[in-house]
Amino acid sequence: LIDVNGKTLTEARKLIEESITQYKSDAIVTTSFQKAHLSFVEVEGNVLNSSVYNLPSTFKVSDAIHLANKRGPISEKNNANEDTNIQERLRVKKSFSRNQDNSEIVEYWKRNVLVIHEDGSSTLVDLIKAKSKDNGHYNPYVRQGDRIIVPFNKNSFGTVSISGEVNRPVTLPFKKGDKLSELVEYGLGLTSFADMDNIYLFDNGSKIKLNSKDGRIIVENDRE
Repeated sequence: LIDVNGKTLTEARKLIEESITQYKSDAIVTTSFQKAHLSFVEVEGNVLNSSVYNLPSTFKVSDAIHLANKRGPISEKNNANEDTNIQERLRVKKSFSRNQDNSEIVEYWKRNVLVIHEDGSSTLVDLIKAKSKDNGHYNPYVRQGDRIIVPFNKNSFGTVSISGEVNRPVTLPFKKGDKLSELVEYGLGLTSFADMDNIYLFDNGSKIKLNSKDGRIIVENDRE
């Protein structure tokens, strides 16, 4: 008997393969997923539809938030005020999604989602880092009894940015522990118009020259 409770499909597959090959090293193991377990998950805060959802275990936190932001039809007249409020929030969100130089602005909530689990433990979800590093730790699968709290955007918070001749000019909410190498990764490399001899890091009034190679910025001494 192999206990795969709480495991992802990838983790379960690896565990099963390791267990079987201990007895038969040349065994060919095939693992398939037939039906996802459903879990009750609450999504609240900065979403269009705060509610409790019955979600498959294949859903990640980002999927739950996406579902909670789907706009449903108005079925009653007394929902008119709610509809006006939702449309206003969408308008504000759209107007603050770009800088004046047309570079992307990442909203505060995308790096600060709190998930409170049924056992009392909690996880801080960072959707931007999850995508950049392709690491599910920063965007876990939902679990039974999860309470996903999406924070409202703050008017003032620390930011980091990468701009100029990069493929993705972007400003992001700063989080303690952020590394220079990660900021470089968010920029998705240099464009063909980049001046390789004039790449600088501006940090608290300091101007530090950075090197580049093969169209990418080189981080020799990584730092926060």
